[in-house]
Amino acid sequence: MYLSCINALRAILLIGLCLSLGTTPTIAQNELPAPQFLYRHDKRLIFVNGYTGETTELPLEITEQDRFTWSPDGSYLLAHLRDAETQNYCLNFYDVDALEW
Repeated sequence: MYLSCINALRAILLIGLCLSLGTTPTIAQNELPAPQFLYRHDKRLIFVNGYTGETTELPLEITEQDRFTWSPDGSYLLAHLRDAETQNYCLNFYDVDALEW
């Protein structure tokens, strides 16, 4: 019984230590990201503001091989675009707040 209480106390202290040494959230993580959506329309990518419903056509032509991923905080869009001439891929970041690449 005494040994199990000591082990339980050690576990609680270890958890407390891990929580106190954990990463501190940044300002971007303190706020929920705005709901943002993307959809493809023909060879265009359309950005939709989830609060206002306003749509913005992004200034690039896309293909079926292109892939898109949001950053964890929702501030950037990672575009994995295929170059039609070289058949290689390039990475681009779209700044959602500035509405520019």
